[in-house]
Amino acid sequence: MYLPEVLFHSSIRFEKPIVVYCDPFTVNTEYHDAEYILITHDHFDHFSYEDCRKVQNENTTYICPFSCVSTLENAGISSQKIIGLQPGECLSKEDITVEAVPAYNVGKPFHSKDKNYLGYIIVLDSVRYYICGDTDRNEENSKVQCDVMLVPIGGKYTMNCTEAAAFVNEIRPQVAIATHYGSGVVNPEETGTDFIRNVKEPIQAILPW
Repeated sequence: MYLPEVLFHSSIRFEKPIVVYCDPFTVNTEYHDAEYILITHDHFDHFSYEDCRKVQNENTTYICPFSCVSTLENAGISSQKIIGLQPGECLSKEDITVEAVPAYNVGKPFHSKDKNYLGYIIVLDSVRYYICGDTDRNEENSKVQCDVMLVPIGGKYTMNCTEAAAFVNEIRPQVAIATHYGSGVVNPEETGTDFIRNVKEPIQAILPW
């Protein structure tokens, strides 16, 4: 089973079977190979058009919350290359299926439910990849079924290590990959040790760094 690469923070890159990015940020290479760029929400460490420019090309399609559409259009992206989704909506194309999952905090003010921020289930080659986005466990995402889970563990703005591990144990993917920690953007002291220790076998828990 193919596993995507976490480039930095919550910046994720799929190479197979097609090239897909989610929340490109602090991109150090001019890739220009994206078939799709997914944006979870409009915070600077998730929606950086400067970094999107390094991976996009003339054929790239953007998938994003509606709050990001006008920014992309103002940057010169054709509206035909932008697909805005609401939580709960599903997009099916020949090469990819994308399900928009609500991403919001519970008991914290940073990502409120009314903003309609997103996580995504991406289906590639029949494998279900769940990119949680900036979120806590909530009523909607607790029902997700997936094979690979990319979950934030940094705390404060999202789940912390132990909360993320409990969420992973509830969803029970085959693989859980930590994001949104130790990057200097949020909680640089967080190492992910508690995440690895608390994820239950046979789930494979991975720290990108």
